[in-house]
Amino acid sequence: MTKIAFDYSLNKSFEELCIAIRASSKNKKIVDLQNEAHFRLGTCVHWLINIWERIEKDTSIKIDDKHKPLFSAFRYANNKLKHNETLMTLQSLSGGISFPISFPLKIRTITYRWVKMESDEKGHENQLKNYQKRLQDVEVINSILKAKEIAINYFNTYENKPQT
Repeated sequence: MTKIAFDYSLNKSFEELCIAIRASSKNKKIVDLQNEAHFRLGTCVHWLINIWERIEKDTSIKIDDKHKPLFSAFRYANNKLKHNETLMTLQSLSGGISFPISFPLKIRTITYRWVKMESDEKGHENQLKNYQKRLQDVEVINSILKAKEIAINYFNTYENKPQT
């Protein structure tokens, strides 16, 4: 698969996640829309980790230590999305209008945020700590956008080096 295909897959999955989240945010009561947002989240995080794992395997690419914990956190989220029966527990809706209404009226934007994770099975403690520090209660779209930009910058390095 070429860089163009990976870029396309990650960017397309991110675009579809944004569309699904906007649609489900407009009507929180429609479970199918929330399921679609969850599906798109899993797809986007999968592509993000897929690209990151290729970057990690290339010993010629020097990965800045400050980026490693963020991708460890996304690896944790990816594993939870793949193996957790209640997949929607990784995200929650926040925002909208609350009652009773007080003035001045504040209408918060409805967003998806990564949910709180308390503990995990042995062997994933470091990923869990990274998740808690870097993703927990963080808005999903912005966190993925940040990681996507970092990964694509590294991936450009990966794809632009001579192949052996």
